[in-house]
Amino acid sequence: FFSSRRRHTRLQGDWSSDVCSSDLSFGISRSGLELIKRLEGFRPRPTRLENGRWIIGYGHVFLVRPDGHLSPKEAELLLLYDLRAIAQGLRELIFTPLTQNQSDAVLSFAYNIGLEAFVSSKVVELINQGALVAAAAAMEQWCRADLRGHSMVIDGLVRHRAAEIGRAHV
Repeated sequence: FFSSRRRHTRLQGDWSSDVCSSDLSFGISRSGLELIKRLEGFRPRPTRLENGRWIIGYGHVFLVRPDGHLSPKEAELLLLYDLRAIAQGLRELIFTPLTQNQSDAVLSFAYNIGLEAFVSSKVVELINQGALVAAAAAMEQWCRADLRGHSMVIDGLVRHRAAEIGRAHV
């Protein structure tokens, strides 16, 4: 999954958002952003999830109005805004050098499960210990969700984890 090579900071694309800035760790590459967009899927209108929460755009769950509507460009900007908070949290939590692809994978994972869940996961500890293969195995455990009171393996989460782990290998 993860190699021990030093993280490179050259980012792909021309970005002005500090989520994608080369002077900050856990900036996302253009291909990393496209990966998150593909995995999350685009919802132009709010959709109610099984757990009662609302979601819009590319996985945005905060401040969703049931009557809202987003264009793909607005959804991407909202995603970048959301990733900013996740990236800041990762800069404070992760001390092991990572490659750009590894950073993209960890950022995607933390965005998908939420920063609070990421903080309490074994993944953070394992990455900081340099046990990067074990961190990948720990990520694979995050494929379940509670649906109607039952913990179930969710195909979409299995695809998320496979894509994130695959991204870190590139």
